[in-house]
Amino acid sequence: MITPALLVWAREQAGLSLAAAARRLKQPRERLSTWESGDARPTMKQARELGKLYGQALGTLYLDAPPDEPALPPDYRGRDAQEPY
Repeated sequence: MITPALLVWAREQAGLSLAAAARRLKQPRERLSTWESGDARPTMKQARELGKLYGQALGTLYLDAPPDEPALPPDYRGRDAQEPY
């Protein structure tokens, strides 16, 4: 079964609000809310669409907990005010 907490995590990782995700999936907001709360489950087709929208592999949505994400490398594009060049 798809883990409801992973649906929330994947949506947040994609930078989408619940309303924006529902709009892009052409689903009622309440339906996504019930999927994320665990009161209902998406079909396999809907789960694939969720994974595609969120940029996650379908299998990721079945994990017990969000995967560990490597730390982002330092961003050297900007100039740090405390670091002289």
